This record gives sequence, structure tokens and C-alpha cells, in this order.
Amino acid sequence: MGNSFKKLISEGLAEDGYLSHKLMELDKSISPVFCIDAVLVPESDKPQAILFYRDKTNFASPKTYWIVGGRVQKGQTMIKAIQDKIKKETGLNLIVKKEDQLFTEDLIHIKKEDGKFYVIDYLPKGVKQEDIYHTPSTCYLVRTPPFEEIKDLICPGNKNSSFKVIETIDPALNPYIQKAISLAWKKCGYSL
Repeated sequence: MGNSFKKLISEGLAEDGYLSHKLMELDKSISPVFCIDAVLVPESDKPQAILFYRDKTNFASPKTYWIVGGRVQKGQTMIKAIQDKIKKETGLNLIVKKEDQLFTEDLIHIKKEDGKFYVIDYLPKGVKQEDIYHTPSTCYLVRTPPFEEIKDLICPGNKNSSFKVIETIDPALNPYIQKAISLAWKKCGYSL
């Protein structure tokens, strides 16, 4: 680890080999943070997706089920970034294919009373600019072996505390997650 990164850690601006959310707060005022997400779809004769529960310490959309993802770090390609996120958040080494890109979208994050940011569909009236930020986000379909073959290998990490497999899209899920899962299932050939 270089001296400049050690200095960032000592100043609370880096953690676990990544830039901290504190530094992201400073950076997003200058330029958008680019994010990457993946819908993990196990091989099956019916639609399935693996979701991870973001614990209360997660910076964006805590205490919700979400897909794998996060920020793209300097020097990473999108494919490398999502493969790293999958490894960090699930413990699995999965192959991401460029042709399995689902969509790119500008996400709106809004700060709530607890100081955390939540992804929303639209900007409510009366919200101050300092309480929001945008992240361009690209989402991929990532196919996995059948769930029964990998369930004991999954080790939730990076502020994810558990996981579940879904076979239907719960309308209570964030609309971004609903869209991502729906498009992933369609790309896999499941009729919804």
C-alpha cells in the first residue's frame, strides 16, 4: 500500500482498499460517481434472481434487498468492476459478458433524515439540491450455476448481511431493482 493511500486511511478518506463515502461526498460535488450493478440469475427452468440484504450501515438504500453493485474505481473497466463487486459481495468468481449489459440509467439518490441516501424514481417537489446526487449506473445480467450448487458458497460481504432467491418480482422492491430483474429474466428467455 502506497504512502498516499495510507494518508487517506489515516484521514478517514479510505477504507478496505476503497475510497470512503466521505471522500465520495466531496468528489460528487465535482463530477458524478459511476456505478455498476448485476442481476445474478441462476440456471433454472424458472426465473430466479439472488438479492442481497443491505445492512443499516450501507451508504445507499440501507435495510433493503438489492442486487450486487457499487462504484467503479479508477483504472477499472466496467467488466472488471462488476466482477470485483461480485467477488467482494458474494464470494463467487463469476464471468460477466459484455453482451449481457442490460441498460444504463441515471439514478437519483436522496438523503433522508438518517443521513443515508436512497435511490428514487423522481425528484419530489421541495427537495434541496444538496440533499440529492446522481450516479450514472450500468446494469448487467450475470448467469450463475443453479442455486442449489452455489448456495453454500455464497458469503455475503461489503455491508450485505444475507441473501435470498426470488422467483417473482415483489412490487415493494425499489423500481430500479424491479426493472433490472425484469430485463434480466427477459434476456434469459423467461416469459413474464
